Amino acid sequence: ILIFGGLGLISFIVLNFNSFQIPMQISISALFILVCYMVGGVTRIKNPTISYLTLGLGSILLLNVGLFLLHKHEADQKVIVAYTVLCSVVWMVTGITARMSIFHFGGWFVLILVYGWVLNYNIETFDWLGLQMSWVPVSIVLLWLGWLFHHNNKQMGAVLLLVGFLVWFIPDVYGLLLTDLPQGGLQLSLMLRILVAGIALFSLRKKWTEWVV
Repeated sequence: ILIFGGLGLISFIVLNFNSFQIPMQISISALFILVCYMVGGVTRIKNPTISYLTLGLGSILLLNVGLFLLHKHEADQKVIVAYTVLCSVVWMVTGITARMSIFHFGGWFVLILVYGWVLNYNIETFDWLGLQMSWVPVSIVLLWLGWLFHHNNKQMGAVLLLVGFLVWFIPDVYGLLLTDLPQGGLQLSLMLRILVAGIALFSLRKKWTEWVV
């Protein structure tokens, strides 16, 4: 009875969601998301699978429902970007507090996408140096923070190192996909970047392999 009653209530809400007033839509969404996060937090130790599913559902709904409501009511672009950043921060805090790296990584991933969108939206033309300076310092800071944190919090350090490593390759990929810079130069720069990353990983293999194991 509880299962079918719950499914019936959810179906009714979903089918009639657009007909509700804005305060009702926000209240229902916030309540459901809050329940997902509460269930995920309670079951984190006893049933990690349920915890991952409910926290994941709550995180996805937090982003998508919010963006749906903002687009529906024609919110300003800056408000949409700010809300997306807020969601990414919530994901990161969730991943850190619940010790679930995938949410921490997901928050950083969305934040990096937002940063790339902001660059693309505000800068019409790039030169090679400007493109590198837009991303390389971010990568270096993330790698440094990851190396700094891995002594006290290995999960946080691992996520920061992984994100920093991925950001290291973004400038040339970004240039190839979204700018009019010479393709040959960007491809050469990307190959050199891969070579530098390979040399760094090989040189520090004794440290990071021991840490990973």
